[in-house]
Amino acid sequence: MDDDLEGIVEGLLRMESLFNPCAGASGVQKEPPDPSPPHLVRSLEENARPFSLSCVSPTDFHIMTQSSTAASVQHDDGKKKKKRYAALLDSMKHFVAGGAAGAVSRTTVSPLERLKILYQVQPRGQEEYKTIRGSLTKMYRDEGWRGYFKGNGTNIVRIVPYSAAQFAAFEQFKKMLTKPGEKDLTPLNRLNAGAMAGIVSVVVTYPLDLIRTRLSVQSTTAPKYNGIAHAWKMIIKQEGVHALFKGITPTVMGVAPYVGLNFMTYETLKAFVKTNMNPEPTTTQLLTCGGMAGAIAQTITYPCDVLRRKMQMQGFNESHPVYGSTWNAVRTVWAQETWRGFYKGLIPNYLKVVPAISISFVTYEYCKKFLNATDTNNNSSIMSQVLLFGYPESPYFQKLKHFLSFLSVPYAIVPQPRMLPRPDFQSVGITYRRIPLLAVDGEVYMDTVAAIDRLCEMKGVPNAKEFESFARELFPICAGLLPAAALSDEAFLKDRSELTGYKWSPQTFTAGRPKAFSKFLVVLDIIENQFLSKNRFLKGEECSTADLHVFHLTSWVIRTLRNTLATPEVTPETHPKLHRWMDDVAKKLSNNKPKQIQFQDIRSSLLSPNSTKTPAHHDAEPLQLKRGEEITVTPTDSGRNHPQKGKLVAINPVEVCLVTKEGARLHFSRHNYDVKRAPEAKSSTPASKL
Repeated sequence: MDDDLEGIVEGLLRMESLFNPCAGASGVQKEPPDPSPPHLVRSLEENARPFSLSCVSPTDFHIMTQSSTAASVQHDDGKKKKKRYAALLDSMKHFVAGGAAGAVSRTTVSPLERLKILYQVQPRGQEEYKTIRGSLTKMYRDEGWRGYFKGNGTNIVRIVPYSAAQFAAFEQFKKMLTKPGEKDLTPLNRLNAGAMAGIVSVVVTYPLDLIRTRLSVQSTTAPKYNGIAHAWKMIIKQEGVHALFKGITPTVMGVAPYVGLNFMTYETLKAFVKTNMNPEPTTTQLLTCGGMAGAIAQTITYPCDVLRRKMQMQGFNESHPVYGSTWNAVRTVWAQETWRGFYKGLIPNYLKVVPAISISFVTYEYCKKFLNATDTNNNSSIMSQVLLFGYPESPYFQKLKHFLSFLSVPYAIVPQPRMLPRPDFQSVGITYRRIPLLAVDGEVYMDTVAAIDRLCEMKGVPNAKEFESFARELFPICAGLLPAAALSDEAFLKDRSELTGYKWSPQTFTAGRPKAFSKFLVVLDIIENQFLSKNRFLKGEECSTADLHVFHLTSWVIRTLRNTLATPEVTPETHPKLHRWMDDVAKKLSNNKPKQIQFQDIRSSLLSPNSTKTPAHHDAEPLQLKRGEEITVTPTDSGRNHPQKGKLVAINPVEVCLVTKEGARLHFSRHNYDVKRAPEAKSSTPASKL
């Protein structure tokens, strides 16, 4: 048996007017309509669809979709502007948080920062600063408490833009380096993102770093520079503009790996803590992660920092040697001081670095929260856990796979049987029987309409609703082309008959095939001669969600059923634009195979959703349902024997959200679903899930 042909029938369950207007040809009898007011309301909603292929001419449909497209373009432009503004605002929040982190951390450790520099640059044989305690005492004796903060004003002027640029750049590089399918950055990509952020911040602020160094070490009794502006002017006048960048080569050599190691170690340790110890790390845990990151990074890169300071002091006075190049500085330090020369000041630097990096990261984390800036690694567009439940033969399963691939959304497949029972769903309180389902961070979207809306929202991509409606009307036509041989499984026919309330038989489909094929040719003519008359894709020169809505059906009929449709009416010669379009859309879909996981491995995520997304609740909704009320949600087209029960979380004109007594949160589209207040019954639905 051809499973592809069998499974396609699953899509028939999406249609209320399953065989209309083909009922006469098929001989299928539909159940009498429920005369209750809710049914009449749903019927009116069905009649209010944008169009129906059975009653709208191709020309009318073309005009309607063109108008809809023009309005959609204006709406999409507004969305894009808002998205760019939101991204810019978020980057500014990271910039401000990074600047605050730098200012707080550096001021806290300013005495040790100055001590480190004095250790590094004092000439050999003239060491006045030997021990940490003695050096701090000498600084206080010679200059008072202000000596501990000499150069700190300059340091703050430099460190605020330096730290701001570094953290903001790191967030941007994280986004750039996070690939589709990755839930988080790899350690190597964290290292690369940090290194690139370090280079950006150094290039932007290096002149201020050089001036800070000279102000920090100049004599108190006979200062050479009166301040930042005076130092800037005198260095350019006496040594040239290039002097402002003396030592930048070893600086980049040191800072790139140093910042990279810092971010890589910190984020890796933080991820370990979140996974194994505490989902929300405490301040102490964050301080520990930051301190360890700073110590490891500093030990590895400290020699480059020593070379940077020595080269920055060239030309300051006669006691400081002149190095012709970075390599010459390396050889000179080694010849005069051996390997110890590259680690002068390391111990006091540890005393500075460990608290400085700890305070910097913690300040940044809390500033981000205060400013409500996004955490790139927890951004739903990147980090969301997306799960697709179903079986591969289902056409709607394939449609969701196409959308996930096109939108570059990483996901995993949770296999489910084609027919009832489905004990996995029963274990979390799902009595609704149609699949596929899609879960995003534990929130379950119960039909393809709701699922695709959620995916498009996640990626900021407009959903071409007019073509979604077009595909909805197209499906019964395509399904009517199934050969009788595809429906020879008695168990499958019995299962679907129970679901729809119709008597399913191979004879029914055989009788309706000629009329279905005639209608299908009309659809192909619309696509070939109207939608694709001027454009490569349905809505322009770029592939969009409009193409995905229609592609999986037309491609399935033309290519999967090619033997059945071996007629002159459907060939690359008769429909060249259509066949080229199918090839072009197929190229936009990734061939990556998602991994399969078992339901028991993700069951807990459905009962404890990680998402904070809750739909808006409209108290004034005509049904007058209140949050926490027991409700039932039932499809109006099929599956009426399997209503979904739960407590109402929210209802609005677009969707309804409920929570089962086991704790699963389920989202339904309002279209084609009947929502009712359930008979009074006790429920153990957790209040925390509402």
